[in-house]
Amino acid sequence: MIHNYLLRRGWLAGLLLGLWLLATTTQAQAPTWSLALGIGQSTNNITSGGWDVATDASGNVFVTGYFQGQMTFGSTVLTSLGNDDIFLAKYVPATNTWAWAVRGGGTGSDGGRGVAVSGNTVYLLGNIENNTANNRNVQLGTGAGTATVPQYGAAAGLPSGDLLLMAYTDNGATATLRWSQVAGGTRSDYGAALAVSGNTVYVTGAITNDWFNTNGVVFGGSGTLAGTLPQYGTSANALSNDLLLVAYTDNGPTATYKWSQVGGGADNDQGAGLAVSGASIYITGSISNDLANSAGVRFGGSGTTLGTVPQYGASTSPNADVLLAKYTDQGTSAALNWTQIGGGSLFDQGQGVAVSGTSVYVTGSFGNNTTDAGKARFGGTGTTPGTVIVRGATYGGDNDMLLLKYTDNGATATYRWAQVGGGTGLDWSMSVVASGDKVYLTGYFRNDLVDNNDVVFGGNGTTAATVPVLGVSTNLQDDLLVAGYTDNGATGTLNWTRVGGGYFGDAGRRLSLSGSRLFMTGYTVPAATYGSLTVSSPVGYSVFFLGALDLSGLLATTPAAASSALRLYPNPAPSAATLSGATLGAPVHVFDALGRRVATAMTDATGTAVLPAGLMPGLYVVRAGAATVRWVVE
Repeated sequence: MIHNYLLRRGWLAGLLLGLWLLATTTQAQAPTWSLALGIGQSTNNITSGGWDVATDASGNVFVTGYFQGQMTFGSTVLTSLGNDDIFLAKYVPATNTWAWAVRGGGTGSDGGRGVAVSGNTVYLLGNIENNTANNRNVQLGTGAGTATVPQYGAAAGLPSGDLLLMAYTDNGATATLRWSQVAGGTRSDYGAALAVSGNTVYVTGAITNDWFNTNGVVFGGSGTLAGTLPQYGTSANALSNDLLLVAYTDNGPTATYKWSQVGGGADNDQGAGLAVSGASIYITGSISNDLANSAGVRFGGSGTTLGTVPQYGASTSPNADVLLAKYTDQGTSAALNWTQIGGGSLFDQGQGVAVSGTSVYVTGSFGNNTTDAGKARFGGTGTTPGTVIVRGATYGGDNDMLLLKYTDNGATATYRWAQVGGGTGLDWSMSVVASGDKVYLTGYFRNDLVDNNDVVFGGNGTTAATVPVLGVSTNLQDDLLVAGYTDNGATGTLNWTRVGGGYFGDAGRRLSLSGSRLFMTGYTVPAATYGSLTVSSPVGYSVFFLGALDLSGLLATTPAAASSALRLYPNPAPSAATLSGATLGAPVHVFDALGRRVATAMTDATGTAVLPAGLMPGLYVVRAGAATVRWVVE
């Protein structure tokens, strides 16, 4: 009976059968949450959040971010001076204690954005709001939670946003501030990420300037000393951001500016993620340009020398595109080796980058759907457009999480593969780390317990995603997500996803891998659950989050076989049918030939759900969790 029906349906049956075969692949064993901490204050809508996390050779964890009011790390209480302030703290997993914490900032808006560790030196990247008259009274922490060292802004005039880099010595139970460096001008300039190699510290972010130096951007400032080394912008527009890469030498008690590089055009361009391997430096972020180079984007600028290397956009739209750029540190200067661009007619941006040998991984967000409405193309470089189509995860056109792999060939790069995940809401990946053939990312996605946003992962840009990822509550809000992949060389495979959060918004921002533990930081709104762990207070306020997944129990094998527990009867069915063998109290979704969700039911206390009658005759896919079964409606 089924055989004759399939013959009558022809192409429809074949399409749905292929969809079902894809959907039967489930995820491999997922890691467990081993840590979930939230720190913040519960009065006057005061918030805090984590921006970055790093680990040292002993397994200690260092975190930075922003806070208002008070934060308590063990016996250390930090109190902000005005609006957001910077925090830097050391957590010891072996004893589940906070060893020390320091604060920095003034009466303006300040925050920590990056942290890196080399030996017993902890580098902190932050952003401050100040001027050379110290109108915002910015003070930097010296040890026991105090902040007594003044840090003036980079330029005169009204207090504006400046990039701040600091080096602390980790003494075990205390930290000592060694030096600081500030850079910027009279408008908004900021650091987004940093990395260290030997005694060289690299920072990426953005400056706001033009090729006339209208905003007076200077580098080399420290404490109460103003900077003297100018960095021009890339175009005649003094209000647009340009991507920045700057290198410093750590001399011990002081630091020295080495060189800087800028790239961009007449619109907004920025660096967001940074990775270093030897003398090779990789930056991801975004440029705003099109295939006609209407924004005049150029790379290779340094100091007062303008860049000459053009970088066209990925499409006919001048919206932001995902950028990956490689530089080589030549000592007193840097050289641009290559660029890669990708995106479409919607907003696309790289957020994090990781390197493992010659493999370079980029994560971020892009706008497209399964019908390629956003026309996203990757593999472009310089003046050559990309030709590789990367479709979105669902039929919606909102931003999806994106993971890309490139091979660094030295003077060029080759696009290798993509993995996408998301739903009909806004989904963002913020950070990526790699170890061997394993790749991990974190970010946030929007969904609920009944899968209203149809979130799926495991798409590769040409083949649709099939692995559902549900939210953690009945509220359609952002949840924190961590995903693990395997790099197979020419392809990538989704291994697992883990989510956490509560009724309101939660997000992961950065990752750090230490042995078999994967640490992440971001923010959460208690009460929030992470596996069997709960962040219970303060309820209803966004607070700093530090979490960890235990990877030690994962099996380095292929994904598990599809579940055979689901039973659907009658099948074929003239009307309604009953599904059994599903998770208790979970949603069951029915999808048509175009992958659209056409019906949803909830399982009862026995794992049984009644699928609704009234569907048009055809072949459907019924999905319960990661398991699927075909349903023939006559």
